[in-house]
Amino acid sequence: MQPILRHFKPAEFACKCGKCGKGYHDMDKHVMLALDNARGIAGIPFALTSPMRCPAHNKAIGGTEDSSHLRGYAVDIDAPNSRARFQIIEALIGAGFTRLGVAHDFIHADMDPDKAEDVLWTY
Repeated sequence: MQPILRHFKPAEFACKCGKCGKGYHDMDKHVMLALDNARGIAGIPFALTSPMRCPAHNKAIGGTEDSSHLRGYAVDIDAPNSRARFQIIEALIGAGFTRLGVAHDFIHADMDPDKAEDVLWTY
């Protein structure tokens, strides 16, 4: 059973391919709850640019074969400016995310139990 979220609609977790049906019900519930908590902490909207991914969409956009998006452990969040990047990262850490990737215009956040914790990388 998936959690009830305060700040996100189930459709926001849908794979961006628009065909596979992967999404909300495939996401890890702990990731969604922590993400919802982070959104509350940040006090700004989180636009998910890359939530759950099916293998075909992951390949089409150049995702790695072991991408945490494939198993519902990761999301990418739009970060339109430096202030938003800071607020998003601060909130994600406060909500318990220990794996973050920082790009110019998005933040990757994941809780993949099969990967190293306490890491921060750039794109």
